[in-house]
Amino acid sequence: MAIDSKFLSMPIAESAPTATKRARLRDPVKGHADAITKNNIVPEEGTLDVALMFVPSETVYYELLQTSDNKGQPLDAYCRDKHVIAVSPNTLYAHLCVIAMGLRGMQMEENAKRLLESLSGMEKQRKIRGQVRNSGHPFEETPSKATASPTNSSREPGTLSKPCSAPVFPNFLSRIPPGTLPLPPEASIKKSA
Repeated sequence: MAIDSKFLSMPIAESAPTATKRARLRDPVKGHADAITKNNIVPEEGTLDVALMFVPSETVYYELLQTSDNKGQPLDAYCRDKHVIAVSPNTLYAHLCVIAMGLRGMQMEENAKRLLESLSGMEKQRKIRGQVRNSGHPFEETPSKATASPTNSSREPGTLSKPCSAPVFPNFLSRIPPGTLPLPPEASIKKSA
């Protein structure tokens, strides 16, 4: 946030007529606003796109607000068009508070976007978990259907009817020559049929 406090020190005589004061104020203020825009508003360097021009006197600030250029445009409107806001000792703190609240609001918006992205990622994960869980249901239901058959109804679900005490294929792999795999007799019958 750029705050330019090098306001032009131009003598404005208190006894001078108001029109004369405003005429002397017009061109230097416009030039100073242009210089602030050129030198202090550089978004590429991380500055905000607005700068404050501190006017050290409430009297001069009032005259600035009341002065218009040759085209009839008020000086403060010209400054705002250049993204420069004229502030006085009494309005500086108020402007800073408003800008700070705006920056906090932007930060909250950014945090809300990040939170929403995180939640959408969690929603995707929840959907994937649901799909995986749903795809696992037939496998989970299979043992209960098998145990409900009339031949297995006497035993508890998930248990074998006879416990295995010996390996199912003892020394089977040691009798097969390397690189070959014999087919079971049922497979050879199906081939010939």
